[in-house]
Parts: sequence; structure tokens; C-alpha cells
Amino acid sequence: MKKIILILVVMAFATISCKSKKEIVKKEVKTEIVGTETEEIVEVNEDMGDAKPTKEDMVVEEENYIVAIIERTICFGACPTYKAIIYKDGTVIYKGTANVNRIGNFKGKLPLEAIESFLGEAREIGFLELKNTYDNKNVSDVPSTVTYINFGKENKKVLCRFECDERIEKINKMLENFINEVEYKRVEE
Repeated sequence: MKKIILILVVMAFATISCKSKKEIVKKEVKTEIVGTETEEIVEVNEDMGDAKPTKEDMVVEEENYIVAIIERTICFGACPTYKAIIYKDGTVIYKGTANVNRIGNFKGKLPLEAIESFLGEAREIGFLELKNTYDNKNVSDVPSTVTYINFGKENKKVLCRFECDERIEKINKMLENFINEVEYKRVEE
């Protein structure tokens, strides 16, 4: 009888501790608004910088962290508006909002070699040395591109709105090429 009670106590403790761990992870995820309504960003942990995935982005396993995010914001014209998040395992979450071929939520996969190649090239181009913001507040109705790259121990977010460095434009073009090559499946909201 004592063994059965001990086993039940251990199982209850294990269940509670697993639940507590999940609750801690969920508490670390919070929403913050950066700039405009379309730049809704979620903070996953303190040391990742400012750009994080939004809470509506599909859930992936805890150890599968974000490698890159590219987000194009709205303008008064026909600007492509979307957000793509690339995870360490190659998962790509894409949310098309306006003026793109895919409107809605989609999920796809990139080869791991492509991600490693991209990270190497982005580091070589000098992503970490770029300014955090390229903008001119006197210029209106210009869409922004928010780019976030996580190299593991180093990460950075760059807002490119006006008079952007050619290096960030090159990196954004590489990211766009990657996300356009992915075969996506629509995901229900």
C-alpha cells in the first residue's frame, strides 16, 4: 500500500512539475506593439533583441528556436504585406496579409543546408554591423521591412524604411527568395 501511495505522489509531482514548466514558457511569451499595428511582435526571452514572432504564429517545439523573421508592412498603395518566420528545423510560417499571392496562414519547410548557408552569408555580408534603423520620419507612406536574424548567441533586428543600406536589401532579397521557394500548406486560423 505504501508503494502505491509513493508511486501516486511521484506521478502527481511529475505531472505538476511538467505543467509548471509549460506555464513558465507561456509566461515568457508576451505581446508588445512596435511602431505600427502591423508590427505586432512577441518577446520570447530577454536576450533575443526586439523582434519576435507574434502570438498568432503557429506553435513549434520549445527547442526549435527562430532563426529569421522578415516582415513587410502596409502602405497606402499596393505594397506586399506579409510576415515569414523561419525556425531552426527549417519550418517556415508565412502569414500573407495584402497584395501577395498567398493571403492567410501557411506552413512549409526549407532544407537545413539552405538555412545554414543563409546564416553564413548574412554574417559575411555584415548583418550584425548594420544600424538598427534606416528611416526618415519626414517621409510618409513608405512601407517598412523588419528583419530579425538569430545567429545563436548573437541576434539583431533591423528596421528598413528609407535610405536603407544595400547590405540589408541584399539580405532581405535572400530571405524573400527562400520563402518564395517553399511549398506551403494552408493552415486554419
